[in-house]
Amino acid sequence: MARHKVRPLVPWTARTRRYLGSQVASHRILWRSSRTLQKVLRNSLLSCSCSWLFAFCIARGDVFSSLEPDQQSYEAFVMGKLMWFWVFCWVFTLAECVAKLLPEPFATQSTQATLSVVQILVKLARPILLPSIGVLLVSIAGSLGIAWLSPSDRKYKADVYWGMLGYHFILTVTDAHTRHIFRLQTVSGQAKERRRSRQPRSVPPVSRPRRSPSSTQFFRVFLQNSALVASAALAGAYVHVMSFVRLRNRWELATFAICSQSLKLAVQGLAKMYLSKRRRTPSMRSMALIIAVPTILVDTQLRTVLLCLDSNALTLVSSVLLAVAKIVLRLARTLIARRQAQQILAPYPSAVSVLPQGGVDAPLTRSPSSVSSSPQVQAIARVQKLMALHAAEVYADMHGEYIAMGCSYGILLFLGSSRRFQLGGSASMSTTHHIQLATVGLQVGLEVVGDFVAIPLELHMGVNFESFDKDDVFLALLIVLIAVVNIHIASGIYLRPH
Repeated sequence: MARHKVRPLVPWTARTRRYLGSQVASHRILWRSSRTLQKVLRNSLLSCSCSWLFAFCIARGDVFSSLEPDQQSYEAFVMGKLMWFWVFCWVFTLAECVAKLLPEPFATQSTQATLSVVQILVKLARPILLPSIGVLLVSIAGSLGIAWLSPSDRKYKADVYWGMLGYHFILTVTDAHTRHIFRLQTVSGQAKERRRSRQPRSVPPVSRPRRSPSSTQFFRVFLQNSALVASAALAGAYVHVMSFVRLRNRWELATFAICSQSLKLAVQGLAKMYLSKRRRTPSMRSMALIIAVPTILVDTQLRTVLLCLDSNALTLVSSVLLAVAKIVLRLARTLIARRQAQQILAPYPSAVSVLPQGGVDAPLTRSPSSVSSSPQVQAIARVQKLMALHAAEVYADMHGEYIAMGCSYGILLFLGSSRRFQLGGSASMSTTHHIQLATVGLQVGLEVVGDFVAIPLELHMGVNFESFDKDDVFLALLIVLIAVVNIHIASGIYLRPH
């Protein structure tokens, strides 16, 4: 009788182990993808809801007037619009500051404990009261001067840019005091100050700390936040210029879409260049914020134009083509970032392992052989910054797309039917609102499908969206503010000068 050859079980067990490992990695990527998409949709829904509320308030104009919005004078309506904008800015900027300080343990004489929202608000309200009054008086004085400009000068939309400058003042005052409180009263801030001054914990401070930031600190915060305001102003200027363009055929629409996306990519590239040149790796909140502004502002203008087209077929076809183009461009940028990282690490084969494989993030740690190799350590740091900037770009883009869709429909819904605003096309026809809603629903559905396809591929190629988890609440509030700024710019640009 022939004897059957028994195969060893080791190779089969190894194959099974590899198969199970790949299945676990695939399930992990899908789970991380669904969680990332859920966070993006949640934050975008919050931003769109707040921006719709702001658009509704703008459409009401001066709430202290007994006249209907269409019957109010231009001066009263502009003043009411700016006041609404600054009210929303104060509310959400203070909410941002609370979100910054809420997880931080404060150092008291006996214990270390976190504070409640009310306690943090009290800490913030006392020092910022007088500067806030000063900012309010300056803002009102400037608004009065702008509201009474001659009709021929209103085409320059000074109210839009003055509102942005007022928001810059608000941001500077609140951010400077928040940083001052963090530095002097929180455990993390005090530890950072000791490391900076290289003093032991037992050494008492030489002088009594200031109760409020110095003028130098205010100026430093003003300059640091200028990148955000400059990015918003540049995108707002583009919206202002394009408001004079009338699109008459599909080729002009295609040219407009290409120019819009080119401008967005150029502004994002400049923002990434600015952030990459900084000595320290910027925080995720800074990167996401600076990159999200042009995405939301430019895409809102483009999608508003699409919804205002007289041809529903052209609107639908344009929406589908735009969604496909964005998915292809997004994956191409991820591949380029991955290839750049591989080229940076190519001279150091032992450092290639820091690149994530199979959706599992490898820690960027220094091996014993790389500690003495300064060029290798610098290469790893460059890769870390490159992938962080790309993650911020993709994360901001995802939020920007959904918020731009919601803001564009909110603009048409609340401002399109008002005689105060001129959006063009079919924006003022209330019978087309259900068609526009269906179009926005189609755009959102296409974007969800695109994200569901793109996010797993990006995770597999090394994009780490979990790095934003610790700043999730803060980033959600920041994105709400960007959506409010977006509505402010769009409403000012489309406001009739008479």
